[in-house]
Amino acid sequence: GLSNGILVLGLAGAFWSGLSLSRAGGLWQTVVAAVIAGAVVAGAFRVRRKAAGFRMAELKHAGEVERSQIRQIQLGFRWVALGEWALVGIGIGLCSYFHRDDLTWPAIGFAVSLHFVPLAWLFHVRVYYATAAAGAAVSIAGMVAAQPLAVVGSGMAATVWLTAMYAILNAERMAEKAAA
Repeated sequence: GLSNGILVLGLAGAFWSGLSLSRAGGLWQTVVAAVIAGAVVAGAFRVRRKAAGFRMAELKHAGEVERSQIRQIQLGFRWVALGEWALVGIGIGLCSYFHRDDLTWPAIGFAVSLHFVPLAWLFHVRVYYATAAAGAAVSIAGMVAAQPLAVVGSGMAATVWLTAMYAILNAERMAEKAAA
């Protein structure tokens, strides 16, 4: 559930931060990024411990309506992932076609950002709409920046980490709204 999303956001932030730091990172920036990523991952586990304890094995005892809802969510998630990968492929293809390899990471960031729109609808997590908008803005800024990798890497890291922190701080309320 939500704790898995927070964990993925924490790891994604570490990935994007690592991209940015690979070009211009010093020791203190790396330490700060590691501390933030660690805090987000720890927050995800805290949310998981506080949750009601739903386990996938409990589905065999669930009614047909609940199992149908879970199947619909799983199918929707697969379509979102497929769409995200298609957009990533199109972005990389366009960058290659136009000989603008420097824009590959901003294009990937843009595709990743857009995938938060259907995720927001699918999981009833409204903050993902803001994540999509902020990530898209960062990616577009990276396309016109002198240092695209630094801009998109640090901007995407900040975007997903802030989303994760928001989810950690509001997990109970978000879970109640999603269940309603």
